[in-house]
Amino acid sequence: MADAWTDKKRRSIMNLCVHCKLGTAFLESKEASANAHTSLYIFNYVVECIEKLVLKMLCKWSRTMLPTTWEQRR
Repeated sequence: MADAWTDKKRRSIMNLCVHCKLGTAFLESKEASANAHTSLYIFNYVVECIEKLVLKMLCKWSRTMLPTTWEQRR
């Protein structure tokens, strides 16, 4: 879920939130005054945020799951 607003200094700010059955959580904010808010620009921003989120989830999963599976292989 993305939204955009303008602050007191007339800067354009874009927010990205994640929504699931547990609720909505703020994910990231981006100052986007220099760019037109076209569908392609918003799409690329959302994809970039999703990629960061997936990497964080994979890193967390690998730290918690791989040691267990490595121990089981011995």
